[in-house]
Amino acid sequence: MTRKLLPYEHDLIQQLGVTEDEYLDFLAVQFDYTRTPEQKLATPQNSELAVFIVLTVVGILFQVASVLLMPKPEIPGAKNQRRAREQRFSPRLGFNSSQELGQYGD
Repeated sequence: MTRKLLPYEHDLIQQLGVTEDEYLDFLAVQFDYTRTPEQKLATPQNSELAVFIVLTVVGILFQVASVLLMPKPEIPGAKNQRRAREQRFSPRLGFNSSQELGQYGD
């Protein structure tokens, strides 16, 4: 806060033994206490764009964390083994065998 000081303020600064910057800082703090809470809330604190950017970044970070922390699905039946095509699908050469219908994970 910079402004021209009145003559009585110069005398007050000399009597108190403070600098002009300290006096102006005191006035700024004192002014802040004179405003009512409604007046403080009436002035916007952040711009809408800044709030939008912060919320977008936080949302993206949470999505990435949830994907990284998600457990990997387990395939029932074989562990680290590949099943033959004939076990997963119907036979290739004919229609003379029954197909395993409704297995979980196929």
